[in-house]
Amino acid sequence: MNRVLTFGLIGLALALALSNCDIVNGGPPVDLGIATDSDTTVVLYWRAPANGTPNSYLVYFMPVNEHSFAPIRETQDTSFVHNPHGVTGTYKVLARFGAETFDSGDRPATEPWFADTMSVGELNSGHKPGYGWSRSGPGAVTYAMDLAGNAYDVDFYITDMAVGSAGPVYRIASPDLGPTDPGGTVPPAAWRVTGFTQPVIYENEPLSRFDQYTYLDRRDLTTLPLAIGVHTEDGHFGLVKVLDVDSAAGRVLLKSWLQPLAGLRLIKH
Repeated sequence: MNRVLTFGLIGLALALALSNCDIVNGGPPVDLGIATDSDTTVVLYWRAPANGTPNSYLVYFMPVNEHSFAPIRETQDTSFVHNPHGVTGTYKVLARFGAETFDSGDRPATEPWFADTMSVGELNSGHKPGYGWSRSGPGAVTYAMDLAGNAYDVDFYITDMAVGSAGPVYRIASPDLGPTDPGGTVPPAAWRVTGFTQPVIYENEPLSRFDQYTYLDRRDLTTLPLAIGVHTEDGHFGLVKVLDVDSAAGRVLLKSWLQPLAGLRLIKH
């Protein structure tokens, strides 16, 4: 009787131990994040699960315009540098415990944030000539340039560099040029400094590396449609596609993309 009781207690203890093992050993990576490693590569980083040490971590990538994740690395480290070879997309990381995997649920991404077609006025047109990207998610807003309080928000503005809005040449310009613009409506303020490339031929390829000779403070808007690479004061790369210039109406139609990771010049969308 005692022997039976003893074996029963041992069996119960083993069952409890196995149950506790299942609870303790297993869980997703924690605090998955992404940062720029170089201007064309990214680093993913995370913390180990709270419950147990995984055998490995599985890193997956889903390129832009695709609909499924593909494995790109299995590692025991808690970070991974990825060279996507010009492609943007979405990442996920799983912790592997034996045959089981645990998904962090986080989906850091490098896909550019899209702002759909908007009408942006010329500086003297009576319409809002300033344009600024959100830094918290997709979208952009037009701003008045005669309000110093908007200086922090404007990434570029539209001007013909003359009194009136008749043109003939409209330009995309760095906000810090505003106070000296011949249009004469922009007050002195800490306007942002933005640079613009020559027209981009292949708009889904990585933008040019940033330097002051490649990214100038203004570009003419001719030969439409026209795609122009942008570098913002806080280090983001973007792409502006100008669809139409209407000097009679004093406005420009454009859409844009902003790379959410500062310093990363990948813009494939």
